[in-house]
Amino acid sequence: MWRILLETELAPPSKIRGAEDDALMPEAAGIGFTDLGTGVPGTLSSSFSDDRLHSWVDPLYERLLDQAARAKAPPCIVAFSGKRQFTCLFRGRKRSREPLLASARAQIGPYFGAASQAPFSATRSAWCPATIDPGPQRVLPQDWPLRLETTQVWVCSSTSGAAALTRADRFGPWERLAAEVSAIPWPLVEADEDTPATGDSTAS
Repeated sequence: MWRILLETELAPPSKIRGAEDDALMPEAAGIGFTDLGTGVPGTLSSSFSDDRLHSWVDPLYERLLDQAARAKAPPCIVAFSGKRQFTCLFRGRKRSREPLLASARAQIGPYFGAASQAPFSATRSAWCPATIDPGPQRVLPQDWPLRLETTQVWVCSSTSGAAALTRADRFGPWERLAAEVSAIPWPLVEADEDTPATGDSTAS
């Protein structure tokens, strides 16, 4: 993962050496990390059943909403490193998310909710698209918790060395993402003694 981040300059080489500087990424680049299954070891999504992946969706949404509330702004981009981590968001719906969504609306108000017009004409759907192309996604899960016009959702290639990909297939989506991120001013808010800077993007 770190080779990709450094070579695409999503992790600025002048400030970030590699994994040992993980905690510096939010301040240095406006990028934070989370996992679909936080605290669960494993680098291949194929190692986990669909039911296991589905069980991690609500906690992921809660982490995204908590971060948006702490930063007082949603992330500009949420990127998934692998298609399966994204497609599992559409499946295995066994209970209503409405209590979670109602709580989120109360927390971050204007940053949350459906939008009439969104980047790339994104829409919400209960059904997973038949094809997921790398890059910004036009179809998001029905219960995706962030507003469509404030947060782009990207799917990039797996960063796992165990995934059989050519260099172009592995690096290409991340290079496109890096170009998109580089166009976002950072920090979004000029920091002073009383005003901390807020993040501009989050990677998952």
